[in-house]
Amino acid sequence: MDTPHVEFSELTNTKIQDFIKHGWDKLPVCMAKTPLSLSDDPTLKGRPENFVTHSTDISVSAGAGFVICLYWQCAHSARTSKSTSSE
Repeated sequence: MDTPHVEFSELTNTKIQDFIKHGWDKLPVCMAKTPLSLSDDPTLKGRPENFVTHSTDISVSAGAGFVICLYWQCAHSARTSKSTSSE
């Protein structure tokens, strides 16, 4: 069985280098992804094998002490939604 792995976007790779400079690479990582699958693909239900996850962005919550690695567009769109509760 092949081991699942992560492919990082250009943006994520750039930010990782900055995080290393600040020492944030030592922080625990929270994966923001679809709840439907261990992967970032909602069509691969449950615990699929031999998959690749695609990190689209990464951010740090320095006060909370962890890094947030965003996968798939659901995590990203929830974070950047333009709608508000007042609409």
